[in-house]
Amino acid sequence: MKDYFRLEKIKYCHRPYLLLGRLLIDAGIIILNYRYACVIIALCGFLSIGYKYISEEERILPMSEKEIISRRMLHVFMIWLRFAILGTINILKIKLLPDAVAQDEWITKKPILVILLFILSLTLLFRILIGIAYINKPEYKSPSFYIRLIFLYWLPLYIFLEYAFAMNPDFDDINTAWIASTNIIILMTMILLSAASSFIVLIERKMRDYYPITLPKMSKTE
Repeated sequence: MKDYFRLEKIKYCHRPYLLLGRLLIDAGIIILNYRYACVIIALCGFLSIGYKYISEEERILPMSEKEIISRRMLHVFMIWLRFAILGTINILKIKLLPDAVAQDEWITKKPILVILLFILSLTLLFRILIGIAYINKPEYKSPSFYIRLIFLYWLPLYIFLEYAFAMNPDFDDINTAWIASTNIIILMTMILLSAASSFIVLIERKMRDYYPITLPKMSKTE
């Protein structure tokens, strides 16, 4: 834990603009409507700022593979915990500031769906983070790999974005209970699929190699 905070301190001392960006993201998650906050939480997993040590420098450190994995998982957990706390504050602020955050009625009409959407954003965040920390070798990409990628990774992400941007609180017809139950089942299914994808990655994880960025070769005519 101390090593994590030491590395974070070094990172922000040398790159203070990263700290500014982090504070802006944190403030946005707390202030914005919970829908957009959930989207930010999930998609922030694609940012590679937290993985500056997945590089060739990491390979020359006197660390075993087990120690490197432990460091990476600690980093994943700390990032995940940070966003989990910020998202919880975003939802709890409804009770503290009901007039200031009455952007829509979902939080009061269907709170279970809001909670499930938040949980789905956290499972997607974890899946994206460990996908950055670990990557499958090229020979590992069999047909089953792509099937899992589509149905256990991209499908939950697509459904998540659909619900985040298209949820409609106007369920005043006779089928309200049926529609709500269907939405709950769909969200819970996506949570389970995303969790299964994370479990598979952790079981089959391979150490991420360092791939240097190379410029395209110039032709003789150029």
